[in-house]
Amino acid sequence: QTFDSSQKSVTATTTPPGLAYLVTYNGNSTAPSAIGSYNIAATINSSNYQGSSSGTLVISDTSGPTLTLSTLADGSITNNATLNISGSVSDNSGVAGVTVNGTSVTVTNGSFSHALALVAGANPITTVAIDSQDNSTTDTRTITLDAAAPMLTVSAPADNSKTAQLLAAITGTINETSTVTVTVNNGTPRNASLTGNSFNATVNLASGLNTITVSATDLAGNTSSAVRSVTYDNTNPPVAITSPSQDITTAQNSIYVSGTVSDTITGATVKVTFDSQSYFPAITNGVFSQQLTIPAEGTYTITATATDEAGNSSSATRNLIYNTVAVSGACGSANSTTVTAVPMTNLCTDGTASAVSGTGPWTWSCAGTKGGTTAACSAILPKSGIAFPAPGKTRPDLTDALRTLNILTGGITPTAADYDQLDIAPLDSNGKPHGDNVITTYDVIGILRMLVGLL
Repeated sequence: QTFDSSQKSVTATTTPPGLAYLVTYNGNSTAPSAIGSYNIAATINSSNYQGSSSGTLVISDTSGPTLTLSTLADGSITNNATLNISGSVSDNSGVAGVTVNGTSVTVTNGSFSHALALVAGANPITTVAIDSQDNSTTDTRTITLDAAAPMLTVSAPADNSKTAQLLAAITGTINETSTVTVTVNNGTPRNASLTGNSFNATVNLASGLNTITVSATDLAGNTSSAVRSVTYDNTNPPVAITSPSQDITTAQNSIYVSGTVSDTITGATVKVTFDSQSYFPAITNGVFSQQLTIPAEGTYTITATATDEAGNSSSATRNLIYNTVAVSGACGSANSTTVTAVPMTNLCTDGTASAVSGTGPWTWSCAGTKGGTTAACSAILPKSGIAFPAPGKTRPDLTDALRTLNILTGGITPTAADYDQLDIAPLDSNGKPHGDNVITTYDVIGILRMLVGLL
């Protein structure tokens, strides 16, 4: 009989048929259910008949042990070179032993544990449990050992690159099935999209330097990473032409163009364009200078363009007229003015200004070019009043008029007393002599009017 936990009883036949009989199993009238061999005795239970028969009942176990494993599932991938295989085993007829890949393991109270060394690649693992009836139960599974990190290649962006774009595209490849994440500036990782062995992601950049970390993790848990540094700069670099400070006309066939460039995030270069030619002067401490040769008379545009490493750019221009015809010097708007300090600007409208001399009045000249004439220019201090007429006089006389005329015509060099006593023009708001530190025709006329009583 096959063991199934139910009682296994024995039946007998009699002659004549139908007689009552008694059956014992190893001397016990209860039919057995346990695995084993039993001596059977059948005796006729009748007053009219006698007889008996004997035999053997065998209840056998044909099923393998119950085997339960606690380890990685079939088809799993691990990066741990040692795999622990533990489990439990039981059988009604008793457990004879357990083997893992042919190696016997110790079973204690129905439990066992075994450390198995894996080799790189696929590892077939066979666990066999055998009971006392030589029945067996087998578990077969394959575990893959992958201790190598995935090969990660980042195609873009390039390390230490600069960009003017807020969004950066992260692309690359991996050599095995993996998850890929992208992290910017230690922020929250985000998963990249995968198509075959290629990945891509788009991230926002912060102004300035950004650290981008790309990580790939394979099915075994191995991880590899790559870091890219990207600078985001979307600001145009300021550029200025400082010399010449404005549009100019020149008779010189060569000119130096100077200026400044600045960029607080990335470096910048400058290109000077003139007469269809491009020049690339060096920038030192934010300053550049480039000599230009003017080929012929005409009007030219000078353009300085600054471009930073992210591709942002800005420009400044100057217009230049090259004229070799003689240009006479001409005083600027500072000429003939009354000022309280030495004039520094608007000295000449044409020509080259000399140094300003004097302490008030002040004088300077505007030299012409190419044989042009030189203009004499001056400015004076405001005059608070005059000492007129001269001491001992109640009115000016003809001598005063003649001296003023001689000063005006250059016959006499004026003294300080002359400016005090003969400089009466212009008149103040009350019609009284005020003076302006300059002897002019108006001073001669004013004295003559005083002589005849008109002033």
